[in-house]
Amino acid sequence: MVPQSTPGLRRYVRRLLPGDPDRADDIVQETLLRAWRNLTVVAGARSPEAWLSRVARNVAIDWARRHAARPTEVDEDVTATVWEPGEYAYEAVLDRAVLFGALRTLSPLHREALLRVHYQDRTHTEVAGTLGVPPGTVKSRAHYATRELQRILGEQGVTGPAY
Repeated sequence: MVPQSTPGLRRYVRRLLPGDPDRADDIVQETLLRAWRNLTVVAGARSPEAWLSRVARNVAIDWARRHAARPTEVDEDVTATVWEPGEYAYEAVLDRAVLFGALRTLSPLHREALLRVHYQDRTHTEVAGTLGVPPGTVKSRAHYATRELQRILGEQGVTGPAY
């Protein structure tokens, strides 16, 4: 558990590792552990915050290098996990092609808001910060993009869970 007294460090590390808050918390925890082990160095630093930021960045880089260098581990018996196409596999491919075609008809601003909110599972506030617009604008764009997508898919005869 990462202490709540380090919000600035947590924000910094989460910016280093977008989309992986658990890994970011692990890196903050490792950074604080290293600070605790080197209290004299931290106390003697001109700026303890800068020292913590540098250590956190180095830990994140080390993790990324280790992760990139290690081959992906697989189970001994991979035959049990082999995918067999079922009768609905082809329908899923067709639904996906229709959905991508419909997404291309949306304006770039609406499509980006919709994809970030629904497919990247970001909050309106996060998307607003990324795009540099108010959260209400993101909500509006995502809403109108969803309505337009439903209209387009409805005209193509697609109904139900496809959208």
